[in-house]
Amino acid sequence: MFVFLKIMPRLITQLYFLNILQLNRKYTLIFWNIRKTVLFETIYYKIVFIILLLIWSVYGYCQEKKYTFSKQKMGSDFVITFFDADSAHASNAAARSFEIVDSLNCIFSDYDTNSELFQLSEKNKINNWINISPAMFDILSISKKAYRYSNGAFDITIGVATKLWRQTKKTKILPSKTILKASIETIGLNKVDINKSKNSIKFTNKNTALDLGGIAKGYAAQKVLDYLQKEKINKVLVNAAGNMAIGDAPPNTEGWKIGIQIPSQFEEIEDKMLFLKNSAVSTSGNLYKNVVINGKKYSHIIDPKTGLGLTTNRQVTIICDNATKADWLSTACTILPLTIAKKLIKKQNAKILIYETLRGQLVKYASDNFFEQ
Repeated sequence: MFVFLKIMPRLITQLYFLNILQLNRKYTLIFWNIRKTVLFETIYYKIVFIILLLIWSVYGYCQEKKYTFSKQKMGSDFVITFFDADSAHASNAAARSFEIVDSLNCIFSDYDTNSELFQLSEKNKINNWINISPAMFDILSISKKAYRYSNGAFDITIGVATKLWRQTKKTKILPSKTILKASIETIGLNKVDINKSKNSIKFTNKNTALDLGGIAKGYAAQKVLDYLQKEKINKVLVNAAGNMAIGDAPPNTEGWKIGIQIPSQFEEIEDKMLFLKNSAVSTSGNLYKNVVINGKKYSHIIDPKTGLGLTTNRQVTIICDNATKADWLSTACTILPLTIAKKLIKKQNAKILIYETLRGQLVKYASDNFFEQ
């Protein structure tokens, strides 16, 4: 009993320290678990934050932005608008696009004395074959078909008449009957032969000269669109002085929004807007380019039959699948009588909107579903 009482304090002390030790271990373990949890959560949230930051950065980089590039080309504003995710890629694509336009202008221009078109007139010798570039061959082949489809209303052999019109615009004096007759004799695309195998052409009238003004801008716009689409830039609108080549719609839209100006002194815009994608639109008329002589207005659009600018007040807008076609169709339908123009449009699977002033009244005609794409 004495021994028990003697060792009891030591036993109680040991048990006390043992409990404390166990308690400390327990709370140390709890603390360690808490610390591990906090550390894990800290690492976890850091990882999540980094992942979200990366996603945001990638999304911001890949998000398409709208770019618009504009330069004076082919005698007018040439505007390229598209969406791209890379600013450097966008700038390079735009620069290359304008290079394409410049290269085509060096071929098609009738102002530049060094252009291929101008040199064709200089080399024109009856019954001699003249080698031409692939681009010239392509646009002449298209023009030949357009000439046939339009029964001669679209004719690129009006080069001599065009020069007379420019002179008339400056002097306000119409050419004499003799000069006008000589000019008309040079007109007719049947006076130009095209040899596909030799990539060459031959004039059967040594005075015939070409003017691609009714098709070249639409052709250039289409070529730019084709190039950009090869560069994986698909949401595009190329506007060459009203000749538009259109790719996919802009993000979250049904199409590119396009307004049509009503030919009047008030510069009104048609109430209904066009929303276009993967198509083309072109407008021709005498709203801006004309000359008034003896109270009569002459358009810059020349009638191949008369050799003079049109005296009718008509504006034509065409919608179809290709900007080259839209360009020549708008020219041809400005010249053709309405009934024939309507037949041509139907055959070419296109749509047309015409404003014409008749007896002092503005008359409107539109294809079915013209504003519904």
